[in-house]
Amino acid sequence: MARLAPFQRLQRDFAAYIRDPENVTPPPGIEPRRMAIYARLVYNNVESVLANVFADLQEVVGKTTWRAVVRDFLRRHTVDSPYYSKLPDEFLAYLATREGGPSLPPFAADLCHYAWVKYALPLAPDMPDDAFDDDPLDLDDPVAVSSLAWPLQYTFPVTDIGPDCQPSTPPDEATYLIAYRDRHDEVGFMASNALTLRLLALVEAGSPLARSFGEIAAELARPVSRVEAAGLAIVNRLHALDVLVRA
Repeated sequence: MARLAPFQRLQRDFAAYIRDPENVTPPPGIEPRRMAIYARLVYNNVESVLANVFADLQEVVGKTTWRAVVRDFLRRHTVDSPYYSKLPDEFLAYLATREGGPSLPPFAADLCHYAWVKYALPLAPDMPDDAFDDDPLDLDDPVAVSSLAWPLQYTFPVTDIGPDCQPSTPPDEATYLIAYRDRHDEVGFMASNALTLRLLALVEAGSPLARSFGEIAAELARPVSRVEAAGLAIVNRLHALDVLVRA
């Protein structure tokens, strides 16, 4: 390993203390009082960003556990981006890879991803202005899933979780949602099901509607004509919400 220059050692020791002031000695040559101020400012800024996005988790676990989780995130998770706006993304990565640390309920990752979608979808790049139209879609029309429509599947019922609903085990049925941002930049969430998300997955993979309905009909062992009739009604509902667009 290459030997660190003095300023690099100071940067390393400075960052180590900022991340874990309770267990790391302040770097030499800097007044401890000032270092404590820096550490407090960094923690407060990070905690504020995360609390704004993941307020639901903070509410269900309580302030003591929440603060311990934020401190553990600062202490153990490596963040490459210098932008505070990326902290929610990094917090999700921390939840997905953490081992040990403060105890969290089993639905924490699902609940935080749902909260992250609410944060990230309004910030996603716009679709072109001409991507949307109001004409009904037919079986032969080429369609695509809007980049502002995100199919979601959760083990826990994220829309119900709160102080009075904290399941310890997942229900038998998963929770299916479609998050979308329409042409007016309005964000919505619609309850969905496994079949609709399967249709969106096929369309997103480039499968035409007729072929998609044929695959679903085969999987369900149902007549193609019945699947097409029901499927087109769903397609046009999704099109009206700007979830599906013409390709």
